[in-house]
Amino acid sequence: MAPGTGHEAPGTRHRARGNRRENGTQRRDPFGARRCCLSVLQQEPERCILWPMDAPIVIPDTPMTLADLGRFRGNPFDSMIKFVVDMERGAIALGGEMHADDESLLLETGSRQEFLWGGNLHPWETPPRIEYTSLINIRPASGNRSMMVDDPGQRERIETIVRHWILLQW
Repeated sequence: MAPGTGHEAPGTRHRARGNRRENGTQRRDPFGARRCCLSVLQQEPERCILWPMDAPIVIPDTPMTLADLGRFRGNPFDSMIKFVVDMERGAIALGGEMHADDESLLLETGSRQEFLWGGNLHPWETPPRIEYTSLINIRPASGNRSMMVDDPGQRERIETIVRHWILLQW
């Protein structure tokens, strides 16, 4: 029988439908992800989703300091943290290997796609810097035809949300 069709022989399972890799590590599963807030990450890290390369993705429930961001350094990037903000709810998801990972976690927690915008945070630079670039920002129907957030007003609202959740010396 064809794998993934629901017609497998009893007791068999198609590899792509499992959530463990052959080496025992957790497979990225954006549709089965749970919310991981900062307090859970600090107290019970085993409850957090660990995406590829063990890169945590967090939706903070309290503002984060530079010390809090240290757990992202090298997971998977040394000097940058990917983020996606929800312009409607004022929420932010941080971390992961791709903006789409942050986006899927926000969507699962009730965000709507049209309000999600991605970028990159460089918290260890002086001064800290935000890049407004992500593949999820390409939205020709909304007037944004590039990876960069073109509207200065949108960039300002994104910065406000980032500054609310990330306490740095801006």
